[in-house]
Amino acid sequence: MSCRLNLYGWSLQAFKQVVGSGNAEILEAATKHLSESLQEPQLSPAIAWLRMLILKGQPFRDQLPELKIPEDGSLLAMQLETEGHIFAVNSIKRAIARPEYLDLATDSSTWEIRSVDALMKAVTGIKMNVPREYWGWIYRLNHGTPLFGDDFRTSWSRYVIFEKDELPPMVNFFRSAAEYTRVLPDVYTEEMKRNTPTSLPEPGKRFVTELAGWFEQVHQAGQDLYIIWW
Repeated sequence: MSCRLNLYGWSLQAFKQVVGSGNAEILEAATKHLSESLQEPQLSPAIAWLRMLILKGQPFRDQLPELKIPEDGSLLAMQLETEGHIFAVNSIKRAIARPEYLDLATDSSTWEIRSVDALMKAVTGIKMNVPREYWGWIYRLNHGTPLFGDDFRTSWSRYVIFEKDELPPMVNFFRSAAEYTRVLPDVYTEEMKRNTPTSLPEPGKRFVTELAGWFEQVHQAGQDLYIIWW
């Protein structure tokens, strides 16, 4: 199954306020959304996790104790989010959605997750100078940003969250990448110049141009950005 980019505006703070709130109305709506997304045997554990999130609460990832190597040298124990956890988060996102929250999924879902990896390779290939944050942006776009676990254990879905203040430098980078052309050294032979990429390929240019446009729309709306790959 190919993971496709489904991009939305939302409020991370509104989501956090639901966790541990005991809000029965949101729980009912989120349970309905979750039942539309998953089937057994994944559905029942996912609903149990959803109920725990809303009724009892759960520490967020940044509240978890730091992972430390045990004194006996044994393996580290990690908490991993699976599809059930991912779609429980997504069902709450849907339940708290407001009319003004942007829904850009129809346009963005034309892109598959492999486009992120292709972009990373292309940027490396043209030797573009990138901001220090670039590698973190690309990692998060590719691997997701779990809210509760240390990582995801999933092959076909994950979610990504960027807060609104993180978006402008990403927009600037994407636009710069679309326009970048590398100037090759004079010592390069004509054959070397023909075989050396100097700018992003056309699909890469379209990808970063569209990302820049969507991210800017979300930021201008005063919203955080939410992506679910699936």
